[in-house]
Order: sequence, then structure tokens, then C-alpha cells
Amino acid sequence: MGVEGTLEYISDLLSSMKKKKKKKQTQTVALKIRMDCEGCARKVKKVLSGVKGAKSVDVDLKQQKATVT
Repeated sequence: MGVEGTLEYISDLLSSMKKKKKKKQTQTVALKIRMDCEGCARKVKKVLSGVKGAKSVDVDLKQQKATVT
């Protein structure tokens, strides 16, 4: 599964998590994502920023991690 497939899966997962919550509360999710370059990091940030309910997205290429709040 490439970056795009992984991002689609994560987007669906985060969206389904939001639907199950009755109470609106802030939640932070840290995701380990393999990224090879700055282009990958930009794509990850763009896709995750588009997820409904995502308030902030931090992508760390060196640590291969994305944090969504």
C-alpha cells in the first residue's frame, strides 16, 4: 500500500471515529507514516488537513510521523 492508499485509509478511519462520538471533544492522533521526501510530507499534510474535524496537522518527515488534532 502506497502513501495514497495509506492516507485514504487514515482519512476514513478518522472520519468514522468522529461519527461515533456524541460529545465534541478534542482528540489527538499520532500516526506513523513512511515518507521519503518533502513532497510526501506535503501530500500527507494536505490530505489530513482536509479530513472533516481536523483542527491542526503537524507532519514530521524526520520522525516519519503525522499528528492530527
